[in-house]
Amino acid sequence: MAKIIITQSILWAAAIISTALVAPSDSGWLLLTVLATISIGTLKNGINSIKNGQEE
Repeated sequence: MAKIIITQSILWAAAIISTALVAPSDSGWLLLTVLATISIGTLKNGINSIKNGQEE
């Protein structure tokens, strides 16, 4: 469980920081969307592994 929380913290921080750095351009929202999708997908996989009893 701790691994999932740490991974989520890092992914969301990367999404926010990278969007702040790219803010002047129009690709900031696209970058945030891609990183958020990756983060949510990782969270879903982590939850599924816990439900199946396969936590690493």
